[in-house]
Amino acid sequence: MKNLLLALTFSLPNLAFAAPTSEWKSVYTNLKTDCVAISAANDKAEIDFSDSECKAFGGYELHISGGDLRYGPSLSFKGEPLEIGRPGAFHDPGSEKLEWIYLKTTEADGAGTIAWKGFVYSLSVAT
Repeated sequence: MKNLLLALTFSLPNLAFAAPTSEWKSVYTNLKTDCVAISAANDKAEIDFSDSECKAFGGYELHISGGDLRYGPSLSFKGEPLEIGRPGAFHDPGSEKLEWIYLKTTEADGAGTIAWKGFVYSLSVAT
C-alpha cells in the first residue's frame, strides 16, 4: 500500500505539465438544408438570381449568391467581407456540403480552444 501511494504522489504532479493535444476536425454546412433564401428570381425577373444566408461558424457569415448561372460563396467575418476568390462562371457545386476546418486544442485539465482554419467549397465545372 505504501508503494502505491508513493506512485500516485509522483505521477499526479506530472499531469499538470502534460502538453496540450491538438486535432484537426471538421463541421459542415448543408447547402440544401442549412440556408435561408433572402431573395430569388421569379418568373417576372429578366435573369435568374438568388441570395441565401447559410449556417456558418466561428463568427463568420456565409452567403451563397449570384445570377445568370454564376453562383458561389461569399464570406465575411464580423461584418467585414473577405476576399476568397469567386469561382468561375457556369459551375455547379461539387457537393451539397461546405466543409469548415478547425484545430481543436485541449489542455490536460480539459480546457480547450478552437481555431478556425479554412473552409472547402467544391466545384463541378461543365466541360
